[in-house]
Amino acid sequence: MPTLEDFWPTRAAVSSTSWRDSDYFISAKEYVEEAVNFVKSDRFMRGVVIGTGVVLAAGSVAASYLWTSVPDGMYPEDRWAVRRIYARNQWAGLLAKIGVKLGLGKPWDLHRRFRDPPIVKPKRTNTNIFVEHLQFDGVSVVLYRKNLYNLRASSNDLADSRPAIVHIYGGGWCFSTSETYEAHHRLLTEKLNAAILTIDYRKSPEHPFPAGFNDCYNAIRYFYEHAEEFGVDPARISILADSAGGNIAAGVTLKIRDEALGLTLKSQLLIYPCTQFMNFRTNSYLSTVPLLQAEQMAMFAALYAGEKPPKIAAGMLQNYHFSKDFQENPGWQALKRYAHHVTIFEAIATDYLAFQRKALNPYMCPLMAANLKGLPPTLVMICQFDVLKDDALAFMDRLQFDGVPVGLKVYPGPHGTFRSFEELKVGREMMHDVIEYFRGHM
Repeated sequence: MPTLEDFWPTRAAVSSTSWRDSDYFISAKEYVEEAVNFVKSDRFMRGVVIGTGVVLAAGSVAASYLWTSVPDGMYPEDRWAVRRIYARNQWAGLLAKIGVKLGLGKPWDLHRRFRDPPIVKPKRTNTNIFVEHLQFDGVSVVLYRKNLYNLRASSNDLADSRPAIVHIYGGGWCFSTSETYEAHHRLLTEKLNAAILTIDYRKSPEHPFPAGFNDCYNAIRYFYEHAEEFGVDPARISILADSAGGNIAAGVTLKIRDEALGLTLKSQLLIYPCTQFMNFRTNSYLSTVPLLQAEQMAMFAALYAGEKPPKIAAGMLQNYHFSKDFQENPGWQALKRYAHHVTIFEAIATDYLAFQRKALNPYMCPLMAANLKGLPPTLVMICQFDVLKDDALAFMDRLQFDGVPVGLKVYPGPHGTFRSFEELKVGREMMHDVIEYFRGHM
């Protein structure tokens, strides 16, 4: 085995000869050749080279798993933040899968353990914000109020009562808790002279529709009936909802209208709501966007409906669950503006019959309602790079057609922008606009 002494002179050799004596020195080419031979012949060095190759290969695979492309239309400062959010979600999913393989817990419990906690710990600098964990008709809720002692002193007079905002959060009907959105609720409480109520509704797949829907409806009805006990004006209750929460909120407002219990909501703000499960071939569903993907939405929808993916979800992506018998539905007609070259089947396989019936329920899919008349004034916020963009636009079109006061705001971000408002510039813009909207509509 060659050693360094074989091609580099010792100190004694150098001292006994002239530095100009080239016999003791080798050319650069010879040095490289000897070094290559040295690496090839040494087991340790060969191991280092192989190990480096393995690390680089693993890094390449990891990068492909954790990396996502982002559209050019996003704010420059949000591009790496979106990639970071994507990588974090992918890493959480990977950890959950590893945990399942090791027998550390049930799949959904592990997924929630890694996904549900807030990324940024909420600031609790305002000591005048009071948080109460309550039960409304058997449903767990969290109520945020500011200056509680002053409110109690004057709550006998309805004129001194404050408005309230009920937030129904998103998470694919499977994820998130009130803790996930604590930073949102504290900021809204601090900036608005309003009570903020959030509902910890039951989640699928353990509790499919209508469990979570009923929880939200019952909690809002209870809050309305007991509003004065909490210093809230029952005539000034509004709804804020995002993503899957927007789906539940839109269905709840329909049921409130249909039940005619005298409960009238002041306004509702829906942030990129999912409004239908009938057409997964809209333009936005077929687009390439970061974070939420069409395959994920189909899976979430199937789980919420009590079906078993992946077979049902795979067919949903091709609209195998929709037949010509329902193409006159006003919701489907509203979607035609946002979907081109959609195949309508003469009949559907029996595997999809149960899901089709469920997807026509307007409380599950509000866009499918016969009409949307009588709903509260609505602001719809959407993100430009989101598979649910066309869902929200079609719902807005129907609201407008049925005479409901409606507004629209579009943001250059991906799905989930509202949840990540502390990390994204576009999210901070969205939160600012949410606050400004409710200042004028409570």
